[in-house]
Amino acid sequence: MTQSIDTILLSSSAALSAPDVSRLTTQSLDGVGVFDVLMKTTKLHLLEEYNNGRISGQEYATVFISALGTVMQQSVTFLLNSQQEEKIMAEIALTRQQTVTELAQTDDDIPLGLGFNGDSLVEGLVKLQKDKLTLEGTLVTAQITSSEREGKLIGQKVVTELSQTCDSLALASAAGLGFNDTALIEGMIKAQQAKMVAEGVKMGAEGDLLAEKVITETGETRDKLGAEVTLLAQKANTELAQTDDVVRMGTPYLNSTTSVAGVISKQKLLFERQSDGYLRDAEQKAGKLMTDTYAVQASLDAAPPVTNLAGPSMDAVIAKLKTGIGA
Repeated sequence: MTQSIDTILLSSSAALSAPDVSRLTTQSLDGVGVFDVLMKTTKLHLLEEYNNGRISGQEYATVFISALGTVMQQSVTFLLNSQQEEKIMAEIALTRQQTVTELAQTDDDIPLGLGFNGDSLVEGLVKLQKDKLTLEGTLVTAQITSSEREGKLIGQKVVTELSQTCDSLALASAAGLGFNDTALIEGMIKAQQAKMVAEGVKMGAEGDLLAEKVITETGETRDKLGAEVTLLAQKANTELAQTDDVVRMGTPYLNSTTSVAGVISKQKLLFERQSDGYLRDAEQKAGKLMTDTYAVQASLDAAPPVTNLAGPSMDAVIAKLKTGIGA
């Protein structure tokens, strides 16, 4: 049993379906499978031969068994040939569809019935590819137009650059560059050139005035710098007096002697006296502690005083106190 190419169905599954046994037999004496139909016909022929006495009962069994094997073999062969025929039909269908694909490369009209297309218009991937090629063609045309315009713009820029260093555009016009009608420079560049000439005259006058101003300011700057140098030198002496008792004198230093005097001298003296005051205070407190302790022990007539509170130690402390206050 075959199918027409116009009605054949192509499976989208990658797996093979299970064999359709019903095409061989429907497992019934009245079945419609290939084996059923052939056996039914074979039995009719055997029955006719038996009824006419051309074969006996024992021969009937032998012939029947032989016919059974032959029919089974022919049935399977028939089905295999049928499947091969279907494969051939599918290959024919594929070839016709490939023909459609090839035709779509060179034509926009597909004959109906050549493949499985629903109409004569080219659609699907091939149509998208054609549309893409059309768009790419349009893009290339636009790019060419853009390149031409860019070339003209570059030519005009060459003219503009030339006008920066030359007053004639004759050579540029002869080379076909730009859109200028004459070799004379006009427009904004000409106005800029006139402006620059006027500014040059103005700058010359301003330059003379600036030169005079520079001379005047230079003298003032020199005097200011001299004063700043003297100030810095004197600040250096002030810093030096923080760590030394001798400073510098003479140009650019203004000190008349190398001895530190003035505010810094008084600050140093103050610091020294404050430092001496701390020492004297400590001595006075230590002396008072010793005399108070000695007086208490003496009033109690207690045991002999501690060695450091005895007469010689007391004399040494009193002598130190008198030295500290200059007595």
